[in-house]
Amino acid sequence: MLLCILTIVMFYACNKCDNKPLNEVRVRIENNLGIDVNSVIVGGTMYKSVDSFSSCTLTKHFGKVSDGETTEYRDTYGNHMGYDGLRIDWEDGIRDALSATTEQGDIFTSELLKNGAVEDSVANVYNGKMTYGLRLPDGDYTFIMNGFTVGQNPQVDVEIRLD
Repeated sequence: MLLCILTIVMFYACNKCDNKPLNEVRVRIENNLGIDVNSVIVGGTMYKSVDSFSSCTLTKHFGKVSDGETTEYRDTYGNHMGYDGLRIDWEDGIRDALSATTEQGDIFTSELLKNGAVEDSVANVYNGKMTYGLRLPDGDYTFIMNGFTVGQNPQVDVEIRLD
């Protein structure tokens, strides 16, 4: 019985995610970091609430991206949330994996604005609360990873180019 209830809850939670809007923004990754990256993830996640496991993932996983490689384009979903940040994981030979993310501050914001981004909002599929950010104009974009800093809060530097 418990398994049946969990299945219904999971189906309902996943079904809500079907309401996420498809963007006319496609993204690809170019790795100019000088290292191979094990994983690249672009975008964010909508959560039902802080005390719930329900979520709607608006991310795109690119998997391994070798140094010098440029991936194929991928569709994005959820307006600005489909590409509002980037996270990478790599190995440095000492530790198993290190991570770095784009800073949701001046540098990433200026890259979005440089490409004509405008203020945007998207409603949370669970509770209707609006999430605000910067939406790129429709088109194909390359997120170029040019460098990163390793420290307490590792950051990856990303240049955004309209192709």
